[in-house]
Amino acid sequence: MSETEVPRFSNQHYQLFGYQPSILLEIFFAVAFFCTVIFHTIQIFQTRTWFFLPFVIGGYFECIGFVGRTLLADQAHDWRLGIYVMETLLLLLAPTLFAASMYMTFTRIIRLTDSQKHSLLPTQWLTKIFVSGDLISFLLQAIGGGLHASANTLEQEIRVDTWVIAGLIIQLVTFCIFIILAVVFYARMRQAPTMTSETLNTSWKRHIVLVVTACDLILIRSIFRLVEYASDSDGPLMEKEIFTILLDSVLMFLCMLFFNLFHPSQALNEIQITQPKFLSSTKSIRDRCLPSAHSVASLEFREVRQPMVE
Repeated sequence: MSETEVPRFSNQHYQLFGYQPSILLEIFFAVAFFCTVIFHTIQIFQTRTWFFLPFVIGGYFECIGFVGRTLLADQAHDWRLGIYVMETLLLLLAPTLFAASMYMTFTRIIRLTDSQKHSLLPTQWLTKIFVSGDLISFLLQAIGGGLHASANTLEQEIRVDTWVIAGLIIQLVTFCIFIILAVVFYARMRQAPTMTSETLNTSWKRHIVLVVTACDLILIRSIFRLVEYASDSDGPLMEKEIFTILLDSVLMFLCMLFFNLFHPSQALNEIQITQPKFLSSTKSIRDRCLPSAHSVASLEFREVRQPMVE
C-alpha cells in the first residue's frame, strides 16, 4: 500500500475507530438519549413549542447515532460501512440542530419581554442571520461527512475533512457572536429592565442563562470536533474514546437534560406558545364570571320591579 493510500473497509485489518469502543458506554448513551428525546417529544406536543422541533430532531440524531455505534463496537467492517457513515453524520450534525432552536428561543424571549431596544441586532434579523449560518454549517458538515467514506487516498481524505472543518469554523464563529449578543442583552436587561419584563411571572432570566449555557456546551464540543478533524488520524484525540465521550456525548446529553428540566414553554407561555392551556384557563375564568354577571343582572331587575309591586 502506498504512503498516500488510506486503508479501506475492504481490508480485513481496517478498524473503524482508532480505539476499541466500549459497548457498555454506547448502550448507556443510546438509552440515555432515547429517554430524554422521548420526554422532549411529549413536551413539544403538550406545549406546542414547534420552534423547538429542530432540537428534538437533533435528539433523535444522537440516539440513532449511538445505536449505530453500538452495532459497530466489535469493529466489524464488511456490511457496516453504511452504519458507520450514518452514525458519523448524525452525531456530527445533531448539535447544529440544537443551535437552531437556541437562536429561536432567544428571539422569542426578546419579543416576550418587549426589549428589542436592548438587542444589538433587530429581532427580525436575529433568527434569519443565525439560522442561515447554522444551515450553511450543517450543509458543509453533511457534505464532508457523507464523502468521508469515499476517500481512497490521503489527499482525498484531507480534502473531504476540509468541508467538515469549514462547517465547524462557521459554527464556532456564529456561536461566539451569538453568545456575545445574548450576554450583552442579559446585562442590559439587568441594568434597565423593561416595564413588560417586570410584570411577567415567567422565568425568562433563567432561560436566557440556560440558552447561553447550552451554547457554551455546544461551543466546547465544536472546538473539540474541529481539533479532532484538523489533527492526524493517529493523534491522541482519535485514539482515546474518553475524549469523545467527555467532550461530545456528555455535553450534548446535559444540553438535552437541562431543557427537559427547564423547558422553554415555562418562560414563553405568555405569548401563547402553550395556547391550549392558555385557552382552557381563559375559558374557565369566563365560565366562572358569567354566572356572577347573570346574578347581578337578575338582582338589578328585581330591584327595578320592586317599586312597581309596592
